Amino acid sequence: FAGDISTSATYRLGALHMCEGGSVSESVGATNDGSLENGVQLTGGDGYVVADTGRNAEYGTQETIDLIRAGMAAVRARHPESQIVQVRDISVEGGGEPSGPWPHASHQSGRDVDMTYHLDSCSGACPLADVPLASFDEEATWTLFEYWLAQDAVTFIFVDRSLQALLYDAAGRRGATSEELDRWFQYPVYSA
Repeated sequence: FAGDISTSATYRLGALHMCEGGSVSESVGATNDGSLENGVQLTGGDGYVVADTGRNAEYGTQETIDLIRAGMAAVRARHPESQIVQVRDISVEGGGEPSGPWPHASHQSGRDVDMTYHLDSCSGACPLADVPLASFDEEATWTLFEYWLAQDAVTFIFVDRSLQALLYDAAGRRGATSEELDRWFQYPVYSA
C-alpha cells in the first residue's frame, strides 16, 4: 500500500477479500457487543454435529469455522474412534444477541463457540450435560485444545476445574512444558 491517508478520515481496508485464501467474513466489536459481517454457516462434519438449539447460531467468521473443522479433523486423525460431539452455538447470521431459549450475552460476533466435551461413550452425539470424570475423554479433548493452541487461535477455553486436572495430566503426557502448563491452566493453583 502506498499513498497518504488523512488522520481525520475513517478508512476500512478490504485487502483480505482480494487475497487468495483471504476471509470474506468479519467479526465486528466484542463477543458480547458486536456483529458478524458475511458470516459462514457451519454444517456437520466428521466427528461433530451442529445442534439444533433453536437459536440458529451456527454462523461464524471463516477463520472460526475453519478452526472448528480443522480441530475436529485433528481429533479424528489421532482418535478415529472418538465419540461425536455437538457444536452448540457460535453466532446468528448477522451477529448480535442470539434469541431463543437460554440466550447468550456473548456469541455476538462469530468468534466464540460452545461445544460439548468428548466422552468415552455417547448414544448419538455427546450430550450437553454434567460430565462424570470417569466418562470424560481427556485425550480426545486435549487433542482439540492442543490443535487450537498450536494455531495460536484461542484467548480463553472455559473448562470446569475438575476437568482441568485431567486435561493438565493429558497435556503433560504429551510433552507440554511446565511453562506451557502454567500459561494454559488455572489448575493446580487457582489463578485468574
